[in-house]
Amino acid sequence: MNSVELVQIEVYLYYFHVQELREVCDRFQLSSSGNKKDLILRLLSYFKSGKKQELMSFPDSSRVIKGRTYPLEPKTKILMGAYKNDLNTRMFFKKHIGDHFHFTAFGIDWINERWAQGDPPTYEEFASFWQKEYESRKIRKATLKKEWAYLNFIQRYSKEHPECSKAQVIEAWKLERNSYVQKANMIFDSFFLELVGKNRLTQ
Repeated sequence: MNSVELVQIEVYLYYFHVQELREVCDRFQLSSSGNKKDLILRLLSYFKSGKKQELMSFPDSSRVIKGRTYPLEPKTKILMGAYKNDLNTRMFFKKHIGDHFHFTAFGIDWINERWAQGDPPTYEEFASFWQKEYESRKIRKATLKKEWAYLNFIQRYSKEHPECSKAQVIEAWKLERNSYVQKANMIFDSFFLELVGKNRLTQ
């Protein structure tokens, strides 16, 4: 894959649905686990290096220890394998933060960052962080992530075409998304044939 195609793919991949990204990973015999960001990073790493490399896993200090229980209490650490975005957890945070609490992407990202650092937060620490971030976002609008291609497009297109109805904006999104997915698949087809020719796919 040449440098121009890599730049294009880095844009196109954000227009794929998660299931479509998993199918691309399967095609190139890569792991299809993880969220949208994980899948995109895994594919980009492969296309740039030509090597199948797994993303760094979280350290053991961020994971549950088998046989131990982790009660839903302020001082309990939030650990992988124990934390859930479920009703009990939501009601717990509503009690300690307020009825305005809801699960957010920025909250999940912060937990993942702490897990990656091997320094899992307590539920109390998360509640404090969430409330501060919630208040700050009343003043400054959060930047949308690249993987939120749909929301980015809707905001941009609506601003550029205020005369369009919601249905027209959604139709414009579908056309752009389909166009980018088709262009990406053409590049994938070419890259796949190149790999087969070099007998690199199974290496």
